[in-house]
Amino acid sequence: MQAFHYNPSFNPRFSSRSLSRGNFPNKQNHQDLAHNLIAVDEQNLTLVLAVPGFEKSELDIQLEKSTLTIRGNTKEDDSVSTFVHQGITKATFRKQFQLDENIEINSAKLKNGLLHIYLTKNIPDELKPQSISIQCDDDKH
Repeated sequence: MQAFHYNPSFNPRFSSRSLSRGNFPNKQNHQDLAHNLIAVDEQNLTLVLAVPGFEKSELDIQLEKSTLTIRGNTKEDDSVSTFVHQGITKATFRKQFQLDENIEINSAKLKNGLLHIYLTKNIPDELKPQSISIQCDDDKH
């Protein structure tokens, strides 16, 4: 069964459910980055990804057509350590999201191991809901 969405500002291609399935497997990526999609208001969203241990220089954000790609490339660690137990890892990753054509990326910020990507839904006027006035025979105009 196909669902029809009459509200043009809602697009199932840009729902939190579709975003959670946005990770495309990569030989270098065996982790699924935790992320949140926060609706700030009707037009603004914030995509937050957990990227613990990554520095700004190790992260790359690209938008090609409607595909948002976030990559983390680890630097080689020059220090040689012998671990008794190594439970904290920092692996190269690639995470992709399909965005609606009306979504724009405003900016990105890295703070405390969280990458915030600020998005705006720019809905064209012709797709916005319109209010239609109703006239009846009693109206003089």
